[in-house]
Amino acid sequence: MTIQPISLESLMNHVDKVVVVTLTGARERQDAISALLETHKLAFEFHEGRDGRDQSIDDLAQGGIYDPRARAALHRAPLTPAEIGCAVSHRDVAQALLDSRDRRVLILEDDVHLLRENLEHFSASIRAMPRDWNLAYLAYAAMNLRTPLSIRLKLLSYYPLAHMLGSARHEPTAIRRIYRRPLTTHWMHAGWFYGTLAYAIDRTAAEQIVQAQSPVRFESDFVLCHLVRFTRLKAICARYPVFDQRPDVPSVIGPRHSQAEA
Repeated sequence: MTIQPISLESLMNHVDKVVVVTLTGARERQDAISALLETHKLAFEFHEGRDGRDQSIDDLAQGGIYDPRARAALHRAPLTPAEIGCAVSHRDVAQALLDSRDRRVLILEDDVHLLRENLEHFSASIRAMPRDWNLAYLAYAAMNLRTPLSIRLKLLSYYPLAHMLGSARHEPTAIRRIYRRPLTTHWMHAGWFYGTLAYAIDRTAAEQIVQAQSPVRFESDFVLCHLVRFTRLKAICARYPVFDQRPDVPSVIGPRHSQAEA
């Protein structure tokens, strides 16, 4: 018996456009994701992003693209040219949304594939998708999926006291937002996740991304983490993520010192 591929077309009930971030010349990736999305009936367009690997950090800083001082103020490792190029590419998609009349866009990277074990939940998840989100993850790293007991206990005592005594980093609400939290049967409040493989934003989120990344100081995924934790954006994530990164395709970004230190 032939099993018909599930249609992803119902995603278009929640976004106005699907954009795939790619690089000039990435033909194998472009062909693979084109075949995938066309098979599953999802219309899309490519956004040819910036490949920072052919420029130096000094060139990117002098060109006003990257702000090394603002990056240093975060007390995190300097970004690599490849990370900067990725961040610019995602920021530019957010800016394109603001320059259009669209309300929401789904952003995919060109090395995604479908998590087949989660596809059985897809139709119900999309039907039950909340209407009032600003940021929605359809893929994310398996991290911060639940609040540890030690953190829950501190949220009842230590963190509120420390915050009351003047410690901004112990603000309880911001700490809760690090972790994924229940929302509905198919959706969760998003936490602090790495990865920008598959996520959707509205105009409010786009404005905040562009503001935070002009010039760049965050990785493309870290800026989302920052907004989830420290702003009032309504960020949600699918309980059963439908996309993941292809295991057979090496990352064009290379080693990420910023994640190694986290």
